This record gives sequence, C-alpha cells and structure tokens, in this order.
Amino acid sequence: MTFHRLLSLPQRIRRRWWTCKIDRFQARYRRQPALLTQCIQLQRQAAQVLGDANPLLPPSVIRKGQCLRDGELATKLRGEDFGGWSPPVEEIDWLVDLLYKERPRVVLEFGSGRSTVCLCVILHRIHGTDGFRLLSIDQDPENVERATNRLHGLDGCSSCHVVHVSLSPAIVNGWSTFFYNIETMDSGHFAWLGKAEFVFIDGPFADGPCRYGTLPKVLAQLAPGARFVMDDALREKELLVGALWAQEGIVVEGVLTLGQGVMVGIVP
Repeated sequence: MTFHRLLSLPQRIRRRWWTCKIDRFQARYRRQPALLTQCIQLQRQAAQVLGDANPLLPPSVIRKGQCLRDGELATKLRGEDFGGWSPPVEEIDWLVDLLYKERPRVVLEFGSGRSTVCLCVILHRIHGTDGFRLLSIDQDPENVERATNRLHGLDGCSSCHVVHVSLSPAIVNGWSTFFYNIETMDSGHFAWLGKAEFVFIDGPFADGPCRYGTLPKVLAQLAPGARFVMDDALREKELLVGALWAQEGIVVEGVLTLGQGVMVGIVP
C-alpha cells in the first residue's frame, strides 16, 4: 500500500498500521543495521501520520547493572540504572562484543558515565593497564567528577582521563544548537591520547543536532578507518547528523534498533 493511499484511511487504522510497521522495523534491525536513508524516510513518514517527531523511539526501559551479560560489569555496576540517560543494558552488551571484535587501543568518548566504566573494564581486560588509552569528554563538571569517582580503584583507571569541555553555540543546517568547544581544550589531552581508533558518542546533550560537531571537530585526532558508534540514533536530530556526515564523506553504515538506536560507521 502506498504512503498516499494510507493517508486516505481513517486515523485509527493509519496509526495501527504504522505502529505495526515500526514494530517490525525495530525487530528486524537489532543485529543488522538499517540503511540511514531507510531510517530517515520511515521517520519522516511515520512522524507525519502519528504526529510524533521521534516515532521510531521505543519506550525507555530502565534495567539494573546486574542485568549486564558480562559478569564483571554486572558485579561492579550492580544497582546502577541503565536506560534513560545511560545507554541501555542491551546496547552495552552489544558494545562489549564489538570491543572484543575490533580490539581498539585508543578510544575517544563523548559523554561520560557508566559507559566509561564499561569501556575501562573491557579495554583493560583485552590489553592490560598499559595497553590502551581512553579519553572521555563531558560538558558537565559534575558528570566528570562522578565518572572519575566511578573509575577510581578500577584496574586500568590510570589509562583513562575524563575531562570537562564546555559547550558553545552553533548553527547546523539552519538549526540552532551547541557543540563541544574543542578549541578551548588543553592540547595535552589529545597529545596523550594519540590517534583514536574508536569513538563512542553519547553527548553532548543540547537542543538541535548537537552531536554533529563531534566527529568533524576531531578528525585530525582520529586514525584513518576509525570506527564510531553513536547512541540515541533513532531520534530525528541524530538521523539529521548522520545525513550531514554522509554528505561530508563519513561512512555511515546504518542504524541498529538496540535501545534508542545505535548508529555505526567509519571515518575514512
């Protein structure tokens, strides 16, 4: 049935049809990424019918850290909430598998928190204390303090740095938003890190396509072929970010429907 034919149906039937279509979409692309163009088209059409700017987002489910599949992480993060502001359990489980597959030694993270602990634990297990470096950037000094405290005492914590970087206003594709003000960072942090082979993006938090400024702002600090993962990728503004990146030569492989969506790709 064509999209225009659907628009002629009664509202309750249209809503039911699109709800079922989105459910099928979410079930199909949990392990194999959906093409970015497919996600954008589905988001726009469903938004028009359902009156929701982010119709592809499933309800946020909060699960405790003890639900993590990795035993060490489940023990260390027992009682911690995953979901909502933090990547959900299922995404962390998937991320652990990806880290074992890719085995990056130099990792850059935007948005610190429970994910920082998970990255530290797994990278240390793979490479040992002196075999990796993790730099996590956050807009909120309190988040930096919390993440630093969470890392304290972990094996490998000396190979992890969490730093505060404030936001500055920006305009992207006509949208008002905010970027990390990377230019104000102490250059010593990137000198210590070296060329990042893996980037995990879960920040900043701001109106508009604020995560657009992550990869373009640090291209000089990324190794050729660096892999990136972006959380919350089923939201309208993150889909826009992916489209803009693709226009600029960043390879966006697609979006997994884990949690609130996971965009995956490679920096040439």
